Parts: sequence; structure tokens; C-alpha cells
Amino acid sequence: MKAEKIPVYHYKESGLDNVRLEGVTLLKCERGHKLIHIPHIEMLHDAIAYNTLKKPPLLTAQEFRFLRKWIGLTMNELAHELAVSRGTIHRCEKKGEITRPYDHLLRMLVAKKKESSCQRQMYLEIAMHEVFEKMVKRHLKSAKMTIDVEKLPQHPSQASRQPQSQYAGL
Repeated sequence: MKAEKIPVYHYKESGLDNVRLEGVTLLKCERGHKLIHIPHIEMLHDAIAYNTLKKPPLLTAQEFRFLRKWIGLTMNELAHELAVSRGTIHRCEKKGEITRPYDHLLRMLVAKKKESSCQRQMYLEIAMHEVFEKMVKRHLKSAKMTIDVEKLPQHPSQASRQPQSQYAGL
């Protein structure tokens, strides 16, 4: 099996058009089959969801669907949770007919159901902000920065968890 690093990979499997990953590994076997190795897939999805929750504009249809799937609900289950019809959820996800109330309801439901994941992402964001502040204080003017994600501080509740990987078939 051959392995090669891909500089930028369009992560279509997320269901979002705007997600690009850097430094993923493409694995090729002798028979020509290809697999993309995406390390720490759960943390990646947590980060995507957290950044989606933080964005000010209304959710897009793709984002609405991603968040529903991230919290593990079917369309029927989400409709029940939000006290709307399945057709309403379908229109949000397929036609992008997302009103401000539906947007806010979904964001609140997601934040409630995935509170620990959101807290972990906030913790990492704060840690990164502290790193940047230290750099500014030292007057570093480097245009390039490398951060080893394996060495980032972990949220105390996540310290005992093993990182997960995911393989995406092409």
C-alpha cells in the first residue's frame, strides 16, 4: 500500500461545500483502490460544528443538515424535538427555507445535546488565543506558523479518551 500526503483535500463527505483539510494522507493499494485517512474524525466534526454554530448569518441548508446528523437525529426525530412537521425540516435541508426561529432552535438544541464537545472546542480556542497573545507580546513577526495539534492542551474531561481516525472511501 502506498501513502502520499495531499496538500489540500476537499472534504465532500462532510456534506459541506466549504470544508478543506490540509495534510491528509491518500492510501492506494495494489489493486487501485484509494482511501483517504482522516485522523481524529470526531474532533474534526466537533470543530466544524462548533464553527458553524458560532457563525452569525443564518445556517445554510447544508449546515442545517450537517448539524442534525452531528447530533444523531433523523428528520422525524428533529421535527419532533422542534415541534414542527417533517416537511418543515425537509424544506430547511433541501430548499434552504430556514427562518431565524428555526435557525436559533436548532443551534440551541445542538449546543444542549453536544455541550461537552462545544466546551472542548471553546477550551481549545481559548488555548490557541493564549498562544497568539504570547506571540504578539514577544513581537514575533513570522508569516508562517506550525502548530502540532497532538501537543495542544486537552480539556480535562477528554484527557483519557483515545483519538479516533476515519477512513473515507473514494
